[in-house]
Amino acid sequence: MTASPDTRVVLVTGASAGIGRAAALAFAKEGATVLAVARRKELLERLAAEPDAGGRIVPMVADVADGHSMDALAAAVLARYRTPDISTPE
Repeated sequence: MTASPDTRVVLVTGASAGIGRAAALAFAKEGATVLAVARRKELLERLAAEPDAGGRIVPMVADVADGHSMDALAAAVLARYRTPDISTPE
């Protein structure tokens, strides 16, 4: 069974800039809840405040090169959401 766009949870790494940012906005525009991951909190907050985000982007600060940071991210995602329907590695 495939999740409908308005119930999908999408995890996007590298979401503060470039392709990651564009992907986060595109998924949000389609109605998904987007867990936007990057190291720079201020850029993630700006992304979440974009009109095209529609209140569907959740900023999550983590460093994909740091194992402890990723463990904490995984725990936070699973505690609040569930296993993401889509994950976009950057």
